[in-house]
Amino acid sequence: MLASMPRRSVLSLAFVFCALGCQGQGIDAANFCAEYISIFCSANQSCCTTPTDVYPGTSSCETARNDGCSLGTGAAFTDGRATFNSGVAAQILIEARNAAATCASLPPLWAYDLVRGSIPVGEDCSPVGADYSPTFACNYGSVCVLTGTPGIGLAGRCVASGYEGSPCNAETCGAGLYCDFGTGFGSCTLKRNDGFPCTSAAQCVAGVCFSSLCGQGTTSTAYCVPGAQTTL
Repeated sequence: MLASMPRRSVLSLAFVFCALGCQGQGIDAANFCAEYISIFCSANQSCCTTPTDVYPGTSSCETARNDGCSLGTGAAFTDGRATFNSGVAAQILIEARNAAATCASLPPLWAYDLVRGSIPVGEDCSPVGADYSPTFACNYGSVCVLTGTPGIGLAGRCVASGYEGSPCNAETCGAGLYCDFGTGFGSCTLKRNDGFPCTSAAQCVAGVCFSSLCGQGTTSTAYCVPGAQTTL
């Protein structure tokens, strides 16, 4: 689904404002992206308690994170290999706002049929030049695994994802799993229980990583971005 090696946080994809009362209504990809980013950046300011991991302001956060948002654009969306689900996007924004209000992690995009792809497992999903839209076009439950070097040449193939040990990007692991980027492409890994070491909230069952331990403290680090304070 949402896959591309150069953009590990495609979802860190930021998502967009659904006007009050939008439940049941759709929202286009550009607005979804912009509002999701806005939700994340506002929570970065109010939820993250590590000063060095907070952007200087919401505008610098939005500028820094907007580069990774390309949902709805490119050849795969134009020719129908990938379709953006505007109704699902509107519902995600409602849930994202509710989560951010309590500093809980944003809803995982893998759990939603946000982009409906048509490329079967085993088939090619390679980007074409700067157009990464084919990497979004794998069938639901699969991810586009890229090999090669960004800027020189990348080849992609749709691979089943969502289970422990399967390849992943930030959004494609199933319940109870997170995408561990240790080296190279990510691998779906079991989340950790309270008291186990962690470096991010995504690694923890409770969605809280505080003082490098899962489930410790009351503030989620889901909105902290290492080194964000140095962003101009």
